[in-house]
Amino acid sequence: MTSTAKTRLRDNPQVHLRGALIAIVSLAALLIGKSGVLSFDISAFAVLGLITSLALMFISREADEYVAALWSAGTSAAFVVAVVWLLFAPVIEGFIDGLFAIEGGMDFPVDFVSIAALTAFLIAFYWRRLRG
Repeated sequence: MTSTAKTRLRDNPQVHLRGALIAIVSLAALLIGKSGVLSFDISAFAVLGLITSLALMFISREADEYVAALWSAGTSAAFVVAVVWLLFAPVIEGFIDGLFAIEGGMDFPVDFVSIAALTAFLIAFYWRRLRG
């Protein structure tokens, strides 16, 4: 890829917005794959779509001020959700397990923090986009 093609990719806000759309579809596919609704696993394709879309969004995050504001809102929400999940999920789980004496395993798995953070990112991203 030539340097002008890289510049165009980085400076094109449509690349960022299309990447966000791909991320929504990939996240929905990941949640469907994790839930076991389908007889086959599509999680690998969903993760590949998420990685691709997030790479596109990261490359074009400063295409213009509007896209930079969308990116900022999404990353702030994702950071807050990740910190809250990692700090308070074990406390809430321990409280609920102790209250009802149902200590049967982890109710809030730590590996779901990435899904929660991506969901918060996309919700904040689109909320900010819809509100202007």
